[in-house]
Amino acid sequence: MTHRLICLLFFVSSLGVNFLLAESETRGTLVPVVTSPQKLDVRFGEMFQYTIRASNSPSGFSVREAPFWVEREGNQIKGQALSLGTFRLKLNAVNLNGSSPTHTLVINVVPAEREQNEAPNHEIF
Repeated sequence: MTHRLICLLFFVSSLGVNFLLAESETRGTLVPVVTSPQKLDVRFGEMFQYTIRASNSPSGFSVREAPFWVEREGNQIKGQALSLGTFRLKLNAVNLNGSSPTHTLVINVVPAEREQNEAPNHEIF
């Protein structure tokens, strides 16, 4: 995207009214936009990995409000789901033009399924 800026400047001097026309053209300076999915479903105890993807050539990424079992390495989020529930992580991507709008990733951790041949633990006293 190209932006064109045109300025017309007037100034008054003893010689009369003069004007200066200035024109400037700049290439688009776009901040990144995170384009990754907004939801991740994980079973309790399972390892997971998620890739942060963003437009406009991001040079860095950040993650906020993550549970202790989530870590970020570059544009990768990974961990082992150690808590049941819903977790809302705040993601951003940055480049030389600034930071992306905040992107919320919702991680839903659900109970692990029992093995097919695992009998329920019902003790009768």
